[in-house]
Amino acid sequence: MPVKVLAFFDARFQGRPAAGVTADDIWRSVLVPPLGQFQPPVGIPSVFGTYDLAVAAHARPLVDAAKATGIDGFVVDCRKGADGIYAQDADVFAAMQESDFEFGFRWWNEVAADLDGQRTDAEAAMQAMAACAAVRNQDRVVVVVNATGHLGDPAAFVAVVRAAAAAVGLPRLTLIANRMADPAGDLVAAGFDALVDPDPSEWHSCASLAKPTGLDFFEVTAGLKDSALIADKRFAYDHFVNSRLTGRRRRGKVLPRVFAAFSDWPHHPYEGSTTLVAGNVKTYKAFIETSMVWVASRFAPDEQLVFLDSWNDRTRGSEIEPSTRSGDALLNATRQGIDRGRYVLRTRSVGATVAADPRRTEDRNEEIEAMCRSVAAELDAEAQADADDAVDPTPACPLVAPQSASMNGAVPFSIVLPTIYGPMVVNRHDVNQTGALLATGRAPDHAEIAVLGSLLAELGPDPVVIDVGANFGCFALALARIAGPKGKVHAFEAQRVIFDMLCGSVALNGLTQVFCHHVAVGDREGVIEVPQFDYDKRMNFGSVEFGGVQRERLDQARGHDARRREYVRMAALDGFGFDRVDLMKIDAEGMELEVLAGAAGIIGRCRPVILAEYLKVNRRKLREALSVYGYDLFTLGFNYLCVPPALQGRLASA
Repeated sequence: MPVKVLAFFDARFQGRPAAGVTADDIWRSVLVPPLGQFQPPVGIPSVFGTYDLAVAAHARPLVDAAKATGIDGFVVDCRKGADGIYAQDADVFAAMQESDFEFGFRWWNEVAADLDGQRTDAEAAMQAMAACAAVRNQDRVVVVVNATGHLGDPAAFVAVVRAAAAAVGLPRLTLIANRMADPAGDLVAAGFDALVDPDPSEWHSCASLAKPTGLDFFEVTAGLKDSALIADKRFAYDHFVNSRLTGRRRRGKVLPRVFAAFSDWPHHPYEGSTTLVAGNVKTYKAFIETSMVWVASRFAPDEQLVFLDSWNDRTRGSEIEPSTRSGDALLNATRQGIDRGRYVLRTRSVGATVAADPRRTEDRNEEIEAMCRSVAAELDAEAQADADDAVDPTPACPLVAPQSASMNGAVPFSIVLPTIYGPMVVNRHDVNQTGALLATGRAPDHAEIAVLGSLLAELGPDPVVIDVGANFGCFALALARIAGPKGKVHAFEAQRVIFDMLCGSVALNGLTQVFCHHVAVGDREGVIEVPQFDYDKRMNFGSVEFGGVQRERLDQARGHDARRREYVRMAALDGFGFDRVDLMKIDAEGMELEVLAGAAGIIGRCRPVILAEYLKVNRRKLREALSVYGYDLFTLGFNYLCVPPALQGRLASA
């Protein structure tokens, strides 16, 4: 059939070093989950149980299982590794040069500001894709481009990509934009073949909560982010998932993406999770079928694609592969949904042939109708069997848990976690730092901490460190141990509740060299209002922005209760009289330029190493503010690492 179902395949989470991570970073077997993360036990039928993509022979069962499910191919990642070189994960499947299984690429492209940079990046990526032996027998290659939201000239970008593909001999590209809606259709007009439904990480960026209809229902409901919130708002999930195909024309040429599951368990303490699909397999199967029929009626034959997200992406709980009990259930549901979609398309095609050919006899028509009824009955019986199997006649326990005085008190949001930086006091509702510390014992930006630690060790004895935006203190605690008992770490945190936790962690670890300052760092002396949020509810508390506007959307709305107003001192670093500063980390949620302006004297006099986050600030202005001091700038995570002239020679020799 012309409609092809492609599943996103993320090989990073099998511990392959070639994918940019080491075997120690991510688990290599589904039976050995990281600390703090829940993985269901392997269950029957479990076609291959556990697998390790470091073993090339394990790729064959993956492909065989996908083909048996009705999946027509994998979309694998093409991304830059730690060495800055593009690599693609299809090399695991390099020996499989077969025409009935397709390999495409999800390109995690670097969007350069200038066309020359885009051309260089496209040429490197296309060369990596062309190196895959598995694509050479294909007449086209699907390339899903991740970073399209910041393209200044999409048409020029498309021309650059297609020219780079032609230069390395890639088959014809089907170029698809990922992770954005583009309601005006500008990307398709610029030369993209189609768009693909945004993934769950983009759902929260939607508009108002007015009573929804059609496409608006999809956008508003998706904006609620998870099934618990959807239930709270009494929005029916059946309506939600099927309405994603409603009004698609208003969004441009968009291909459906089917979410096998969306679970945020990696970010939940105590193995909690929210799942959109696992509790409603019938709707999931119906959406696969509807998506296949929808694209068959609206897309050209060589563009008829449905994307499954995904075969094995455990970071979003979206896994169809049969290595766990839930994976088996989703794999079977996927097979049934694809079978039903192909059955509908096949019978529609047969019906059209019969109507157009007067030589067909009445007996033949009756035979086709009988076949259709038989297949439909089998599919319905299979679905009913699944539903019957889910009914458990075991009665609920009739006892009610007794109330006691010791259990009536609220559970505090502060907890102590063991981490590689020492015991830390954190907020159990924090979805970023706490989630990572609970799962791995490390901060989500541990790589940046490690780099700063290696640089700090080169800066001489008893160094002085300034940590602006210390949060729970991962940077401060780690760098304090490197600075030693005679060094100094000055940690600044403006949120009083988070500041108290920072002080608790410093006290727990006995770090007398850490000085905690309850101060908002800026470019002047004064006071600033502390944004109002509930610390006993889920949120990323490290993303709170001071000032009048919270630009990054959070799990909570900002409060405006006059009775709860709270202010904190604002101060410039130059006013603290530091006579020596060796290293400065700045994570000020959009106030990085103000922090630098208030530290101009320190920077000009001491030339410290600087790590400055650029996520919420004008990157050009930030680079200009740092370049006047003669720093060499490098990107490190979502930061600029600024190396002073005195260190540049030593780094070059290293």
